[in-house]
Amino acid sequence: MRVFLLANLLITVSGCAYRTLLQPGPSPPSVLRTVQPGTSVNVLDYGADPKGEKDCAAAFEAAFRAALPHRRVHVRLPPGRFLLRRAAQFEIRGNTRWTGVHFEGAGQNVTQLVVDNDEGGLFFKGPTTNRLTVELSGLSLVARRNGAGSAVRFDKANPGVKHNRQFMVRNVEVRGETFAQGFFRRGFDVRNAWFPYFSNVTVGDRYGPSIPEDAPKMEFAFYLLDCYNPKFLTCHVWNGRCGLYYGTTREDSGPEDGTISNCYFVGNERCIVVQLKRRTRRWEEPALHITDCHINYRDRGIVFEGLREATISLCLFYCTDRKGSPFFKGGPSRNFTPVDVDLVFAGDILITHNIFTEPSNPKRIAVRIGKDSGNILVAGNQFNIEGTAIRNESPRESFSSGNFFRGRRNFSQGLVKYADLTGTLVKKDLN
Repeated sequence: MRVFLLANLLITVSGCAYRTLLQPGPSPPSVLRTVQPGTSVNVLDYGADPKGEKDCAAAFEAAFRAALPHRRVHVRLPPGRFLLRRAAQFEIRGNTRWTGVHFEGAGQNVTQLVVDNDEGGLFFKGPTTNRLTVELSGLSLVARRNGAGSAVRFDKANPGVKHNRQFMVRNVEVRGETFAQGFFRRGFDVRNAWFPYFSNVTVGDRYGPSIPEDAPKMEFAFYLLDCYNPKFLTCHVWNGRCGLYYGTTREDSGPEDGTISNCYFVGNERCIVVQLKRRTRRWEEPALHITDCHINYRDRGIVFEGLREATISLCLFYCTDRKGSPFFKGGPSRNFTPVDVDLVFAGDILITHNIFTEPSNPKRIAVRIGKDSGNILVAGNQFNIEGTAIRNESPRESFSSGNFFRGRRNFSQGLVKYADLTGTLVKKDLN
């Protein structure tokens, strides 16, 4: 460990060398460094204020630019509260070299980025590059105001080297300043990423009795557009209009594959929406696997549009729309039909070993097989709800096998097991 004191600036170097040049500049001070390969930069050295009093966007951008020439960019965010009065933008151009970027905090709620603007927090963009990998870890993004833009955005050129355009997030929290104050319009807005990966990521909207039902809400916790094979592991989404949207703007070929495992979507109007194809003349995209998740929704639990060879298994579904529930003494129900699993345009789908439960709007449908879907297997599930278990609207054959329709605490009075509108549902169930 070597410690240098130069012009009242203390620089600590461990295992590497810095050549330091001091230049006059506006407050906060701007420090220009020539950083050797294999090192990292600390935002404090570029004027960032860890007390949350001064805007740190320019300091974050300066730290990023200092390491960028080497295309191995490690930006350290130490403990503290860092105020962003505008979005901090990090841009990379050109494909002469591959670029890896890691923004590393000291831990959730140890490093806090306090966003007090309508643009959002961090924006990684590569309009002319497809060789870009970004990793974000160990921090909290905190919205000081309601509707504070997107907490994190990632966007780059679409064509080209697929395995070098990745976006990864680990141990990150996105929330308001308090449980009842502050939210982002979007948690993560990710476009054109290959293998986007989220692990132990929490995104929350406001909650509590003081929030009116018609109050503005977070639009999307996760918004993925033209991304290939996303992974969500042990993530949590609280409230908001849509927990996870996975879609495409392309009609010729779109993104495919993906895994959502051991995640909680609680209090969302729509939990998971997948829209990969708009035209039924084209093949659906293959392979999405959803397993071991909590799906707590108001309008839609899971929506598949343009998907085949997918599975939904070992999930718990329950609906927050309880108006008109016979279990809760009836009354007028909402003029809406909640659906746990809505197969708008889907084929070769396995829906197995899930629990559909709790009282709700009696119009609720657990599984809807739309007219453009087919070859669906619904097997080994428990249906303990008020409403309809399986509604089939497709002329194509589908199958229901080994399901049962009751519970130890029984909410299934008046349950309609099947609404088979076309007579193409093959049924062989337990009761």
